[in-house]
Formats: sequence, structure tokens, C-alpha cells
Amino acid sequence: MNIHVIVFFYLLLDLVWITSNYKMYNDSVVKIQSTNINVRVVPAIAAYVLLIANIYLILIPYTKQMKSRIARIATFALSGLVIYGVYNATTYSTIDNYPLHVAVIDSLWGAASHTALALAIEYLV
Repeated sequence: MNIHVIVFFYLLLDLVWITSNYKMYNDSVVKIQSTNINVRVVPAIAAYVLLIANIYLILIPYTKQMKSRIARIATFALSGLVIYGVYNATTYSTIDNYPLHVAVIDSLWGAASHTALALAIEYLV
């Protein structure tokens, strides 16, 4: 399978995650700002462009040189945890009503989604 197709499915997987967990995210936003989520499209696209840049410009080139499949997958997982974890830790530290359980779940999702991406690259490319 083509790497671009896998990255596309990774992005779809993330959108499925967000929509299937909309209530958790929206409840958090309502608790913080007393209104429902209002997605601003341009910043959302920018976030996905940065995720894609990380995949193509950092993760794939860096992990290509690794001989260990486990190391490659773990590197992807760690990258996802770091990206999502920094966002959630920063948000949790600066926004009074940001729920800890959302920060933890979303950070773990970053690791899980990047692990799924790495597994797809390992076994389907």
C-alpha cells in the first residue's frame, strides 16, 4: 500500500476519534467557556499540516535508518505522546477547568494513533 494512502487513513482515524468522542471534548469546552465547540477551520487545517509534516519530514526519515521494527514503532508512539502530551499538559496547566481525564485520554490517543500509523507503515508498505 502507498504511504500517502496510509497517512490519509491516519488522518481519517483521527477524525473518527474526535467525532466519536465529541461529547467528552465538547463537555470540556463547555466547562471552560460555557459554549459548545466552535471549530475554526484554518487553525484546524494548520494543526493537521503540522502533524503531516512531522510524519513525512521527521518520523519517516529518522526511523528508516533504524534496524529494529520495535524501535521504529516505539519512536512513532513516543512522537504521538509528546505532541499530544505537550498540548494537553500546557492546556491543563493554563486553563482552570480543563479536565485531567481529558488531558490523559487525549495524550494516550496521540500515542495510540501514531502506533497505528507505524504499524500500518511497517506491515502495509
